[in-house]
Amino acid sequence: ATPPPPPCGDPNGLSNTTPTQTSTTVSWSIVSGANNYDVDYKTSAVSTWTNAAAGTTSLSVNLTGLTTGTSYDWRVRANCTGSSSNYVQSNFTTATSVTCPGSYDVNSNDNTATAGTIPLSTDVYGLINVRGDNDYYKFVITAGGNITISLTTLPADYQLALLDNTGATLQSSTNSGTTSETINATVVSAPGIYYVRVYPKSNGAFNAVNCYTLRVQAGSASRMNPELVQLSGNNFFVFPNPTGFEANLAFKSKVNGNSVVTVINQLGSVVLRKSMAINEGDNLKKLDVSLLASGMYYIRIQNGSEMQTAKIVITK
Repeated sequence: ATPPPPPCGDPNGLSNTTPTQTSTTVSWSIVSGANNYDVDYKTSAVSTWTNAAAGTTSLSVNLTGLTTGTSYDWRVRANCTGSSSNYVQSNFTTATSVTCPGSYDVNSNDNTATAGTIPLSTDVYGLINVRGDNDYYKFVITAGGNITISLTTLPADYQLALLDNTGATLQSSTNSGTTSETINATVVSAPGIYYVRVYPKSNGAFNAVNCYTLRVQAGSASRMNPELVQLSGNNFFVFPNPTGFEANLAFKSKVNGNSVVTVINQLGSVVLRKSMAINEGDNLKKLDVSLLASGMYYIRIQNGSEMQTAKIVITK
């Protein structure tokens, strides 16, 4: 008698690309002995499957025409000579509708003083909705390195600039028309606050309906989490940490005023005290710690009734 065919192995390594609002590409690993594959998909809310590919020899299938912000299931099986594997299932959720403008593009973000802090590696949607409008955004880098800033989906001739913490332009991208703008920033060698400016060419271009997409992508640079820039109890950020000579203090204040910065050792003794002027909102101040011995300390910032504390390690 003819022996039965060997069993057909189940697919594994199921994955998908980051879904857009209407599509994604699903993929899987090769199955030994498989001739081809069947792929189905459906919304998670229903039980009926829709065939996306029957007998495909590819290891991926592009799913299109999907519904925005919807959970989907998909499954794949291998077809071998004389038998088929079990279906193996996975899932994904399509992207939600883009809100235009997004939450970071507010009426007051037309200069560095009122720029909102944006997260890195995240799409930010904004409008240049009147003639001469400029949009400013802020991000914080805790360790030097490379970043890539992109400005895409341009509805008009917009341009892009990277600014330092004083508002001076470090680098810009000024392509013509609706060509995307890109800045590969190798100049970010020092930690601190940086700004991105989106502006119309010659102050003339604008579109009050369609958003641009801004993204600051972290490369080898290290970012400060946005929540650490927002004043919340005893929460502020010290970098670099450990340090031997100088520390950067990044924090928010509710009011303008003169703050007292105190450094306390592990025995509770004050080893350094300094007064510095601070502003309402974001602050980035430098503190000389070169005279302190190696060890762990506490840095306390007090402005009236407002007090924040963080740890710092000194190494020599």
